[in-house]
Amino acid sequence: MPKPIPRRVYLPLLILRAVFAFAPFSSAYIHPDEYFQSAEISSAHIFNYGENAGQLVRTWEWTDDRPVRSVVPVALTTGSAFALLRIWDEAPSARTLFLAQRLFYFLLSLLLDALFFSLSSSRTQKMLYLLSPLPYTFLLRSFSNTVETVLLAASFLLVKCMGFPCSKRKRNALFFILGAVVALGIWTRVTFVAFYAPIAFRILDVSPGYSPKHVLRLITPAIFSYFLFAATFSVIDTYYFTGTLRPNPFAIIAPFNLLKYNMDEANLALHGLHPRWLHALVNGHILFGVLWTVMLVKMLIFAWGGEGMTRVYHWSVVCGTLLLSYGKHQEPRFLIPLLVPGALWVGDELRSYRGRAKTAYWVVHVLHFAAVLALFGVTHQGGLLPAMFRINDHLRARALGQGHDGSGVSGVRTHVVFWKTFMPPRHLLIPTLPPSSHSNDRSSIRVTDLAGAGQTELFATLCPLSQPQDGQQGQQTLLVAPEYVLAQVDAWPPRIQGEGWKDGMDGLGLRSVHVDMDRIDQMWDWGWGKSGVTILKVECGNR
Repeated sequence: MPKPIPRRVYLPLLILRAVFAFAPFSSAYIHPDEYFQSAEISSAHIFNYGENAGQLVRTWEWTDDRPVRSVVPVALTTGSAFALLRIWDEAPSARTLFLAQRLFYFLLSLLLDALFFSLSSSRTQKMLYLLSPLPYTFLLRSFSNTVETVLLAASFLLVKCMGFPCSKRKRNALFFILGAVVALGIWTRVTFVAFYAPIAFRILDVSPGYSPKHVLRLITPAIFSYFLFAATFSVIDTYYFTGTLRPNPFAIIAPFNLLKYNMDEANLALHGLHPRWLHALVNGHILFGVLWTVMLVKMLIFAWGGEGMTRVYHWSVVCGTLLLSYGKHQEPRFLIPLLVPGALWVGDELRSYRGRAKTAYWVVHVLHFAAVLALFGVTHQGGLLPAMFRINDHLRARALGQGHDGSGVSGVRTHVVFWKTFMPPRHLLIPTLPPSSHSNDRSSIRVTDLAGAGQTELFATLCPLSQPQDGQQGQQTLLVAPEYVLAQVDAWPPRIQGEGWKDGMDGLGLRSVHVDMDRIDQMWDWGWGKSGVTILKVECGNR
C-alpha cells in the first residue's frame, strides 16, 4: 500500500495554493492565452456588455474561415463557471469574474490531486508533484494546457484500473470512458496525442491475448465512444461557428484545422520560430527545474526500463518531448502535462537517493519552486490586472448610474490606452450590465492596445482620442503603462498633460510589482520604486 501524504504536509500546501489562487497580490499574468482562448469568449456569451460588447476580442483562432479552437472545452470550463456565477450575480465586477475563473481551476486542481495520488505509489512521487510550482501558478489559469493535464492523468488512471481483475462489463465501461476522455483531450489540444500515445500500447499489456481480433473486440467500446464524442463535438462546433448543421463545404473539425495550420511553417512564423532544442534545454527547466534535469538525463542515457505503468510514464515523457520539439513554435506551457508522468517516473529513482545527493536535490527543487511562484504567481505582468480592476470599478459605477457624486454621468466616453503591457483581457475591463439594460451610453468605452509601439505612435494616438466628439458631453482618456516605461519618455509634448487619475483612484501608481521579461533591464535601471503600473488621465491642449 502506498503511504499517504500526512495532513500536516498536504494542508499547508493546499492553503498556499488557495493563497496563490485568490489573494490580491497573486495577480501575475502569464500569457494572453490564459484569457483569450477561453474566458474572453465565454464571458461574451453569458454576460451583457451592452454597446461595448464589440470591444471584446476574438483572436484569430476563432475568426479564421476554418477555426482551430473548439468551443466545447470553453463551455465546460469558464463557460460553466460564468453560467453558475450569473445565477448569483447577473452583472459581476471584474474582480468577481476573475475570482470565478480562479475558483473553477482551483477545484480542478483538487481533481488533479486526487487523480495523481491514485496513480502514485510513493511519498516521493507525491512530494515531487506537490512541490512543483505548476499547481500554484499555471494550473490555476484557464489555459487549455490545464485541462489537457487533467485529462491525461484521467487516461493514466483508467488504463491502470484496466490492469486489475474486473468484470467484462466494468472493463467495457472503462474503455467507453477512455474513448470520451481521449476525444475531449484532442478537441482541447491536438498535442494531447503526443502524451497519450504510449497509453494505447499499454492496452496490449492488459489484454489476456494478443490476437488482432481479440484486441479489436477489447477496444471496440473505446473506438465507438471516441467517434461518438468526436462527432458530437464537431456538430457543436459547426453549429457554433456557422449557425447551421449543414456546413458548406466542410464540417468544423478543430483539431484537424489546428494540425494543418501548424504544419505550415509560414503560419508558425507569425507567432515566433524557435530552435527545436528549446523545450529540452530551456523550457523544461523553466517549468520543472532540477526535476527536468533528471528526466533529461534519463532520456539521454536511454533509462527507459520498468514494467507496466512505469513504462507508460517513461514513454509519455519521451514521446511528448520529442513530438513537441519537432514543432518550431515552442512555449514552456506546452510541456505542462509532463508534470504527471514525469513526477511518477522520476519519483521511483529519487527514492534511491541517499545522503548529500538527496539533500542537494531537494534544496535545488525547493529553490526553483519558490522562484517560479514569485515570478509567475505574483510579479510577471503583475500590475496590469489591478489597474484594470480599478478602472472597471469606476466604469461600472458610471454604467450603473452610480457616479462618485451619486448621480451618474450621461454621454461620457472613456478611452483606455494600454502601452507596453500584455494584451488586456477586455472582459476584465468593460463593465457588465444587468440583462434588462440595452444601452451603455453612461459608460461608452474604447480600448486601444498599443503593445510595444514607440513614443511617436503613443503621442499620435493620445491627442485625437482626447478631443471631444459630437454628441458627447465629456470624455476622458486614460493611459495605462508601467511606471518605469513612462519614466523613460524623453519629453512629453507640451500639448499633452498627464496627471494621476484621482477620480475613484487612490493615486498615481498601483503598487503591484510589474515585471516584464522583455524590459527587465529597464526595470532594473529604475529600481523597485517604479515597478508598478501607472494610470494617467491625459488631456491635450492647443499649445
